[in-house]
Amino acid sequence: MDVNRKLPCAYEDQEAELYYYEYHGLISKYLKEMYFQNKDENLMSYLFDIHGYNRTEPGQDDIILGTENGKSVWKLLKNHPDAINDLINILKQKNYSVFHATIAPMSPDLDGGYTINHYSSPSWRYACNAIQFELADELRTNVDKRAKLTVDLAECIYQFVSKYSQNG
Repeated sequence: MDVNRKLPCAYEDQEAELYYYEYHGLISKYLKEMYFQNKDENLMSYLFDIHGYNRTEPGQDDIILGTENGKSVWKLLKNHPDAINDLINILKQKNYSVFHATIAPMSPDLDGGYTINHYSSPSWRYACNAIQFELADELRTNVDKRAKLTVDLAECIYQFVSKYSQNG
């Protein structure tokens, strides 16, 4: 099962369907709640979809950011065109090498997937800004690196969202 895919190719075993709908139902529920909490104060909502990838070549980056070629952060970029570069710099300050897949996609899968594309769609009333994080395998599998990464990502996301919370 891969919940980051459209329904027709998300799972092979029919028993997984319930979990697929539960996963996406919860995302929808929380994004709707954020929308109604934020709309009166003109605040933005965010979805950070965190994945992992296996480095296949030396020198590949620690973190790859995916934004569906900027489409999944259209609300953010409308008023803050340099926001993604700022997020990259925030992550680099924590000593991570970062690549924005939109710049020169190594693989379309690394620039986003169904989840960020669907929940940031301008056609969805509760659309948020959605960013996919692809984290290198050794950051996830090494216990010490994973512990550091967890704290660092939380701090970076908090700093970023605090800076770019206003819609305009």
